[in-house]
Amino acid sequence: MLFYGVPLLHTGLRANITVNPSLKLQASLVNGWNNDPDNNIGKTFGANATYAPPDSGLNASITTYIGKEVTPGSGGDTTILLDGVVTKDIDKASVGLNVDYWKTGTPYWVGAAAMGKYAFTDLFNAAARFELLSSKSGGYTAGFPATAPATTYVGDAVLYEGTLMGGLMVAKHFETRVELRGDFANQDLFNKGGVAARTSSPA
Repeated sequence: MLFYGVPLLHTGLRANITVNPSLKLQASLVNGWNNDPDNNIGKTFGANATYAPPDSGLNASITTYIGKEVTPGSGGDTTILLDGVVTKDIDKASVGLNVDYWKTGTPYWVGAAAMGKYAFTDLFNAAARFELLSSKSGGYTAGFPATAPATTYVGDAVLYEGTLMGGLMVAKHFETRVELRGDFANQDLFNKGGVAARTSSPA
């Protein structure tokens, strides 16, 4: 789910408004989702609201992008993305929750991720993340391999993953990390040694 929903690249106009020290609003009109130059006539509207009271350790935001950006030329079906994130710092710990909803035409997916981090010392910290995602009609899994003769998986599926991480600060603004991650699904979506499987090899 991380990095899959919210576009990493877009070009356009953006306006920011600070309502008060705790609340900021943003609106944007952009050419596309992860495509520059644009490849269609559609435009995407984006909006964000962020609530972060000073000195509270709380940060809550909701973001949406809506536009026709799927098909080169015409733009195709409208894609709708809703992304909500809440994080909270509690002494040496921080916790967070991320919820996403994505829909293009009929296919859609919805997912949630919970994460936490704890700083044992100024030099060492540990973190964990768990994600659960439900994909309908290939909304998330359209790029996954499928049983021949099909080339992509367009059915329903549930995917989940867990990540454990240890971080060691070796210099200012430089951290070495060790991660262990496992990915799982209720369908044979992963290539494991050349064989379709419901789990990926731990990484």
